[in-house]
Amino acid sequence: FYIVWPVLLGLAWRFGGGKGRSMLAWMWAVTLLSFLINVLGVHRHATATFYSPLPRMWELAAGALLAWDALRREPHRNVFRRELRSVSGLVLIGLGLVLISKGKAFPGFWGLLPVLGACLCISAGPGAWLNRHLLGSRPMVWVGLISYPLYLWHWPVLAFARILEGGEA
Repeated sequence: FYIVWPVLLGLAWRFGGGKGRSMLAWMWAVTLLSFLINVLGVHRHATATFYSPLPRMWELAAGALLAWDALRREPHRNVFRRELRSVSGLVLIGLGLVLISKGKAFPGFWGLLPVLGACLCISAGPGAWLNRHLLGSRPMVWVGLISYPLYLWHWPVLAFARILEGGEA
């Protein structure tokens, strides 16, 4: 994503005449194409769809679209809308935790729950009550700080443990 996305944006800027709307259209097109590849591939080639970057690009691209939107709009002055985004985002993430299981084809359409939930929470901004008091609390910030390093370390540890037990990596 981090290699291909900037190149695509550069091409969109170059061939779109440096216009923001053209670039936004390219961003949406790539995002939707990646999501479509994800949905079409998740049932036939579940492992490849899960691990390949192209079918998963839409998840990171959703964040890029969110960043694009944040650069072009005013911060939320409508408190109700800001709070609704935060609550809706947490509800979608919660639904993802409850509804997504090993028996579901993931990411596929199920990937929309956590991705849209995260986008809604982020777009609500730091002023939303839940974002400020729940997601911004010390325990949640701590979890956020260790989550990526934990993600990076857990697979090698599990792989070595399996090798030590006599299995394959």
